[in-house]
This record gives sequence, C-alpha cells and structure tokens, in this order.
Amino acid sequence: MKLFFLIAFVGVTANASIFEFKDLKGYEKCLKQDHLLEKGAGEERILRPVEIQRRCVESAVKHLKAEKDKKKILDFIKITKRGTGHENAIELVGVLATADAKACNEMEAYEVIRKAISHPKDYPSVIDSYYEDAKAVIKNCMKDAEFKKDFIEEKDSSDSYIADNACAMLMEQKLIKECRKGE
Repeated sequence: MKLFFLIAFVGVTANASIFEFKDLKGYEKCLKQDHLLEKGAGEERILRPVEIQRRCVESAVKHLKAEKDKKKILDFIKITKRGTGHENAIELVGVLATADAKACNEMEAYEVIRKAISHPKDYPSVIDSYYEDAKAVIKNCMKDAEFKKDFIEEKDSSDSYIADNACAMLMEQKLIKECRKGE
C-alpha cells in the first residue's frame, strides 16, 4: 500500500520552482497545488494543501515586499482569498499597509483583517497566531485616520471574537480605556 501511495505522487515532486513565481498566474497555480512530494536530505514527505498554501503566501510576501503598486498587491490578496482562507492573506495586507496605509480601507483588505481577528487569540495558523499577525498589520493601518475610526467601531462588533480582539488591540495602543462588558 505504501509503495502505491508513493508511486501516485512521483510526478509531483516539490521543487523550489513552484514557489518561485513571478506573476499572478504563477501564484494562483501555486495555491491550487493539492499535494507535493518534498525531497531533501535523504528524506521525502508529502506537503498537504495548507502547508503548500502557506509557503505560496510566504513567497508572495517576499515577491511583493518592495512593491508600491497597491492594485498589484490587492490582486494578490484577491487570488489568496479565492484559493485559501481569507485570513491567510493577512501578511499580504501587511505588505499593502506598508505600501499605503490608506489601502487598508479597501474592502478586500478590510475583510481579511476582520477574518483574521474573528478567532480566539490563540487560534493557530500553520505557523503562528492570526491574531499576532493581524495585530502588527492593524498597527500599521492605524496610520490612516479613516481606518482608525472604522477599526475603533469594531470593539462594538456583534461578533464577540472581533469585539474582544479589537478592544484588546485598541487598549494596548491606548486608544480606548475600557471594553464593553459581556452581554
């Protein structure tokens, strides 16, 4: 049975090239991979979709790090939202916020931020907590007055995780003094 399983994956050996895309088409192809066989140091292991997607996003972040064209970054965010969970695009929203904090108000970006804080603080992503990633992004987005105003309203969200997480972040930044009590 194990031999058959390995034979089935012979044609999908992971090499660095799948993660070295140069454009949206390559990125989308990367996100759509459902399995890869990674070989290295005499070992082989199968990468599952969530691992592949995380590495694709990491590569996109590196690819776009110096990008200033918010439309191009937003296109990568849109592709990410189509190919994986919205919250997995939080680091790309961070790239967008670095390029232009006003762009955090774009619906594509704001939806990612809300999704990333709609979980418990310790809700794990593949590597880290979405909360911690979102916290860093939100801090950068707060440079824009319109975003700050909108985000302050999130402390009153009907979604308890969003309300609690927004409130904690706002208190940490000393933008509010207290959070609403549980209802």
